[in-house]
Amino acid sequence: MATNNDSIVVQNNLPAVTQRPDFSGVIQHYLSGLQPNTLRTYEQAFGDFVLFISRRENRQISREETVYLLLANGHGQGNILAHDYLVDMQARGLSASSINNRLSALRKLVAVARVRGLVAWSLEVKNVSSQPYRDTRGPGVNAVQALLDALGDRPKDIRDKAVVRLLYDLSLRRSEVVSLDAGDVELDRHTIRVLRKGKTEKTLLDLPKPTEKALGDWLEVRGEEEGALFINFDRAGKGRRLSGTSLYRNLKKLGKRVGVEVSPHGLRHTGITVAATKSQEAGYRQRDLIQYSGHASSTTLDFYIDATENLQGKIASMVASEVE
Repeated sequence: MATNNDSIVVQNNLPAVTQRPDFSGVIQHYLSGLQPNTLRTYEQAFGDFVLFISRRENRQISREETVYLLLANGHGQGNILAHDYLVDMQARGLSASSINNRLSALRKLVAVARVRGLVAWSLEVKNVSSQPYRDTRGPGVNAVQALLDALGDRPKDIRDKAVVRLLYDLSLRRSEVVSLDAGDVELDRHTIRVLRKGKTEKTLLDLPKPTEKALGDWLEVRGEEEGALFINFDRAGKGRRLSGTSLYRNLKKLGKRVGVEVSPHGLRHTGITVAATKSQEAGYRQRDLIQYSGHASSTTLDFYIDATENLQGKIASMVASEVE
């Protein structure tokens, strides 16, 4: 490395840059104003890219230097570096969705630098092909019932029962559950306010009676003071907001206890699958199901409807019946 700040020599795999632009502030801008879940996704994606650069350079690279090495070498070298990162992720066996999420975060970083007038180019590395996730059935209603039956009267069990009911009854996402505050629950109005994915304002949702009862039982244990609706009971984070990771871990332990494979998104899958089936029987329109599930469009819901109709299985049975 050169001894002054105006030049840099060729490092292991990256070309030389004769002048060092000032990219200070790019990371802060990149991570500012984001919703908590998006912030976590971007931080994880950028952290993985930093590790990739560190492995490539065979030394510990800081976040600031990572930004410099990506941006300072221009359009061609920046895209080559991003492509090499793509190849590295594929070699590590990351799923298509994980790869594409991290590439999207990287493109956002370059876009921030462009908005700030620091570069005049964009990342052009394309996403990899991704097969949409089609197994939308979840663990099933029997598994949900087993989870609820296994929960007793301990404060933690009462909390977890309310969590399970929100994940299944309202088909909320894990992030939507852990972001709830006590003030979002209005038992006298039989409603709850939820910050749904991609929204900036909370949506008012009606509570079914079993969900309302579970929330009421939990609020009696928790108390009516302001703050996070669901709090942690673990020694390390006792009294703090229950994190998405802790919720996931608790649910996995509960599932193991009753002998079912379960996850927060699996309970959401089960709820939406039941809703899709019952909605067809009741004559509800697909846009009504969108209002329930909180999806941005009907495209994802098509997978749930396909699963309930099981057209593939019915057609396969017809074909198979033609031969002995």
